[in-house]
Amino acid sequence: MVERKKLVPDHFSEKSIVDCLSKAVIFSGVYQSALSRLAQQGHQRFYAPNNDLWIENQDIPLVGFILSGEVLEEKRRTNGRFIIFDSLKDGDIFGEERFIHQNLKSRHTLRALTKTTTLAFNDPVDILDALGEMYPVFLKNLALEFVRRNGQRDVLAMETLMMLVPTRFALYLLKAASKCPIMIEKSSVLIPRETQPVVAARLATSRESVTKVSLIFEQFGLIHRQKGAISIDDVRALRDIALKGRNLTFSALQASTEGQFQGARVQK
Repeated sequence: MVERKKLVPDHFSEKSIVDCLSKAVIFSGVYQSALSRLAQQGHQRFYAPNNDLWIENQDIPLVGFILSGEVLEEKRRTNGRFIIFDSLKDGDIFGEERFIHQNLKSRHTLRALTKTTTLAFNDPVDILDALGEMYPVFLKNLALEFVRRNGQRDVLAMETLMMLVPTRFALYLLKAASKCPIMIEKSSVLIPRETQPVVAARLATSRESVTKVSLIFEQFGLIHRQKGAISIDDVRALRDIALKGRNLTFSALQASTEGQFQGARVQK
């Protein structure tokens, strides 16, 4: 009788994780210091061959990155066979849909083809927090990855592209506000106003997108622009957009005439 070898999980050091992620396209342009924070805050999970990360039509429990091994993204047909849509390897992201919809059902089954180790997070916000100032670069790469996987006409891919700018702009304003004194008499925060090209560069987006989202935020009373400064009038609503507005699009903002939208309520 042949004795089966026991599978020993691969444990990655912080340096090994950084080396792995730095080679991935989705982290192109992200500093290694940000990847180090990501490695420190994530949890390593091990999957034996043919183990499922999750099954189609179920909640997506995690978002993370492949450190070693290979994971197949597949869908079961009525005859019991699988159609393979994608193969995920070192550095690839999985569960990225949760950046838009927290409770979205998985469209595919994720199955480990080989012995696999992942760096996983329970909440995508934890990834943005760990990346710090590098989050705009990551989000831009993430949007391109959605298009690559789902196609230009995929609704989910386009929703991702649309939602990124409001989320990034809200995070940008909150970060700037954290460095400024609160104006008690107006219950607002005044931050220096940078030029649109500078803001667009910081958010890895276009000047037109910055203009569009600025006008929407101002329309709903979140901010108002002054000469050389921006007054943040509703910090709580901006925080809700940044942390809870994964499915917040330009159209969702514009459709709300009363200043109330999913993930945030603007106090007039």
